[in-house]
Amino acid sequence: MEKTTTWWHHAAVMAAYAGTYTILREASFTHWVLTAGLRVTCLMFVPPRFWPALIAGETLAMSVQLHSIYVRYGLVFALLCSISHYFIYIPVVTFVRRKLSFLDVHGNIHIFPVLISALLCAVLGATMTRLSITTVVMADGSQGMPLLLSSWLESILGYYLGILTITPCFIAVRDRISLVRDPFTWKNIRQGSLRRDIIFFELPIVVAMLLGSVYIGGDSLPYFRALMLLPVVVLSLRHGWHGAAIGGMLASLPLTITKIDFRDPSVIPAQALLALAISTWLLWAFRKTPGIQPPMPPAPQTGITFFLNPLRLFSSNAILGRIDPSRHRNK
Repeated sequence: MEKTTTWWHHAAVMAAYAGTYTILREASFTHWVLTAGLRVTCLMFVPPRFWPALIAGETLAMSVQLHSIYVRYGLVFALLCSISHYFIYIPVVTFVRRKLSFLDVHGNIHIFPVLISALLCAVLGATMTRLSITTVVMADGSQGMPLLLSSWLESILGYYLGILTITPCFIAVRDRISLVRDPFTWKNIRQGSLRRDIIFFELPIVVAMLLGSVYIGGDSLPYFRALMLLPVVVLSLRHGWHGAAIGGMLASLPLTITKIDFRDPSVIPAQALLALAISTWLLWAFRKTPGIQPPMPPAPQTGITFFLNPLRLFSSNAILGRIDPSRHRNK
């Protein structure tokens, strides 16, 4: 039986998305566009019937700033900012889903199509952003930045790393939840090996590298940034592509914090290295990770399991397609 939705379902999705988008937009900048990861993740897991609500939610979040953007950067740039990137992301994700398939018959994720979607969306999103910036007209009448190859590549890196920070991690967490055969309780979470490795291995290293970069810095700053990649490698070897995805997300945040100012070019090499490391280890570890077999009989629904099971079904159906200046840019 086809599920029916009412107007308040769409309103709830729109409001939730608008709030999440606003938070991630404030944390994003040219070299780290988290909103791109939010879009790709939503297109993979949210049923297509809710995609208009996503577009409306993003437009609503952007409309709050349109007047100030118009005053500072001109009418054309403000109008371009109001155009949602979903209009270029939806064809990409739909095409990749049809041609390559994100899941196999057992529900196992395929990382390669996810990375292909991430790269294509990053290129198109960065192109749309850089082209719109060329239309900027400042209050004194000066024109915006020309379209340069270096700035275009920096934007591609920012979009791609933003997607790698959110989407693989979300998929990995979803997979870890689907593998839980015992009741989903806090005790079982505390006993997980991945959780122990994150708390006792990755977090201490990341915090130490972050403190070293802040208080020592100077010529040693690039080395501290490079060492933040170590947990990604170790967690990949220990926990497969799940470790690479979660480790990449946890390494991306402190690496971004080490930027000296809003547009710090010195952080770009480390971010490029991190993006390459996450992509490489995701592909390598995925090949080494055994697939999930057909699901076991369901565990008793106790505690939070009662609420998580509908989310798992919602996500699986959606991903299978069964249910049908640059800071102000619509990143």
